[in-house]
Amino acid sequence: MMVGVEIVVFAAIGLAVGFGAALLLPDLFTQPRSLTVLTGLASALLLGWIGHTVIGRHLGETAPLSAIGTALLVSVLAQPRKAAHRAGRRKAATQSQRPPRAPRPAQAPEPQAPAAQRPTARL
Repeated sequence: MMVGVEIVVFAAIGLAVGFGAALLLPDLFTQPRSLTVLTGLASALLLGWIGHTVIGRHLGETAPLSAIGTALLVSVLAQPRKAAHRAGRRKAATQSQRPPRAPRPAQAPEPQAPAAQRPTARL
């Protein structure tokens, strides 16, 4: 049976991963924040319990494994296609708000040599 300290550590890991994902990457996690945070919490507790059962009472080994596994399970919720679509809309919206560019000045034609100095073609 898991000790209370382990449960608190795993719960803190899950909440940190869930809140971190929801707050730092809001474009990727379009669903409600509570879903992301609760997924992090549940997966950390589950992976902590599995690690405790398999490895034993070694919090130094089970906590990092729980954090990595929780990050992987929370990343399943990420939706990069929607994030790219939103970024494209945002980019298009900012471009339409910009003033139009000024036209480039026309380049002056190169000066030509007077007719007397031009080489003539001989037939």
